[in-house]
Amino acid sequence: MTPGMKKGLVLGFAILLIVVAYLSYEWWLDSRPHAVTLSWQAPDATPDSPPLRYNIYRSDDGGTSFTCLSRRVTATTFQDVEAKAGKAYRYTVTSIDERGRESARSASVDVKVPR
Repeated sequence: MTPGMKKGLVLGFAILLIVVAYLSYEWWLDSRPHAVTLSWQAPDATPDSPPLRYNIYRSDDGGTSFTCLSRRVTATTFQDVEAKAGKAYRYTVTSIDERGRESARSASVDVKVPR
């Protein structure tokens, strides 16, 4: 093997290592844990139907369809630990009264999870 071929192999190997390191870094960024914390103000209670629980909904398609992430949450905060790096989500909340009636959805909030 000539010295020029050795240089070419070393250079090619170095470039390959850089590409693998970059892809590994991108994978690491995407695999880091992320969370979105939501908080809201409880609606005014009426004597016959105070809010007791909340359902949390998330959309990852801009609000066309929502999936219920959690049902019957008792606090006015929720942490979405399933959020993925670089993704955009839309969240909305409903309240549930003691009779099990679900309110209309709250105003939605858009969140972009950083990479």
